[in-house]
Amino acid sequence: MSECIVDLDPDSSDARLVLTYGPRPTAPAALFTDLAVGDNVAINRRNLFRALGSRVQAAYAASLEAVDPNDPTNRKSLEPKTLTTLIRGGFINAQRGLDDDTHRERDVLGKVVEVLFQSALTDPVDPKKRTTAEKLKEAVEQIQGDLHAGFNAKLTSLLPTFDLFGYPGLSDPGLVTETSFDVEKLLNDHTKVRYVGVNGMTLPETYNGLGVRNLVYMLLQSLRFFRGYQATPTAAGVHLIFIEEPEAHLHPQMQEVFIRQLDQITSAFVAQLNENRPWPVQFVVTTHSPHMANEARFEAMRYFLSVPDGEGMRRSVVKDLRKGMGGATEPDREFLHQYLTLTRCDLFFADQAVLIEGTAERILLPAMIRKTDSAGTGQPQLGSQYLTVMEVGGAYAHRFFDLLSFLELRTLIITDIDAVSR
Repeated sequence: MSECIVDLDPDSSDARLVLTYGPRPTAPAALFTDLAVGDNVAINRRNLFRALGSRVQAAYAASLEAVDPNDPTNRKSLEPKTLTTLIRGGFINAQRGLDDDTHRERDVLGKVVEVLFQSALTDPVDPKKRTTAEKLKEAVEQIQGDLHAGFNAKLTSLLPTFDLFGYPGLSDPGLVTETSFDVEKLLNDHTKVRYVGVNGMTLPETYNGLGVRNLVYMLLQSLRFFRGYQATPTAAGVHLIFIEEPEAHLHPQMQEVFIRQLDQITSAFVAQLNENRPWPVQFVVTTHSPHMANEARFEAMRYFLSVPDGEGMRRSVVKDLRKGMGGATEPDREFLHQYLTLTRCDLFFADQAVLIEGTAERILLPAMIRKTDSAGTGQPQLGSQYLTVMEVGGAYAHRFFDLLSFLELRTLIITDIDAVSR
């Protein structure tokens, strides 16, 4: 943190960093120079946005500043990479290449094994892992020596006779072949993860379902990130790992177990591989799965609402359920969490909701939607919209009002007409 501290106040225990992505000083010239301008406004607009599409990246840059917490005018410019020493990051993208059994398969898992090998060479905790990695490296070096002594001598003899053309001359060096092995390339390009079979046979990765392969990959990547953090001499204070749509190819039960066990994975790595020294990791998971949303409490969720933003434009509004549900009473919050967990979290992924009382309404509703759609030819069809139907009983619909209002979800409530007086 030393580079980030710019104040001399002994009582101050805060450091403030400001990361900005904005235009460079040369941005106006880079963005607008040599733009063809004519009399047609539509053509001018099209030319402008086409040019901006290719120029914006070069005209903008990230900048990092340390700011005095007590004096905003006292600033110090830092290299943006300084931030990575304080906050480490890792990404497990949704496109994981697990459905390709050719070169892509080696790229996905071979690179993970390569990183695990590198981290084992510098493992500060487990000397056995260091010894194993060093022996692997020695074995490759031994093969390298044997190749140089025998294989390359024969390979050199296959070179053409250059002396017929006057090469080499008195001062020209001769030519020999040398085949080199790189441990990292061996792991990356020629190592596959395979499943144990019987009678000494191993089965290719593609013999298992995409769900299991996805799970294995995410676990290996998590271990890779942990090993990378562990091998860094000056560890970052926070390690953010972003997992994009982990539900891909996982059946519902596996989705729930995965999200539930993330904390257990962290604890296992710390206990088994790091002598109980903490790993300050925080997982940020993006998902469309109600099964994963079921496993998280409101306080841990951020809801992204897409809203119109001008003609032909939309923007996302990030809603923090800690704040949005803060006005609801604790019994109501507990009821909603338990109810959604017992049923499903479809509300978070729907555009419209219908709250019904019980089974009779659920049986009648599909027929009502079909008749409404057939009668409203040319109008938006309910049958093709993202609609969720939830049974809330006759006495609980009001408990959903705060949540529905916070989610800005269009809602229809259908209940029985009960007698209120005699």
